[in-house]
Amino acid sequence: IRFALDVGALETHGAMGGRAPSILQANRRLHAVLVGKGYAVRYAEVTGGNHGPEWWRPRLADGLVWLSAAFDAAGGGR
Repeated sequence: IRFALDVGALETHGAMGGRAPSILQANRRLHAVLVGKGYAVRYAEVTGGNHGPEWWRPRLADGLVWLSAAFDAAGGGR
């Protein structure tokens, strides 16, 4: 199992009116937990980025290719 996480560096507003971690904080924590458990993780914090598609769209294809590489290597792409 592989994970690709991509988060904007400007996603700092706490969710639920500030009662929950921001998307940036949650992704940092998720990344640390996944790496700590030994999972393959591709992680990026996008400088100046927020939750808009103009920030994640340019990296989406690369992330999908990276995720699918393990699937293809295991013979799942046949």
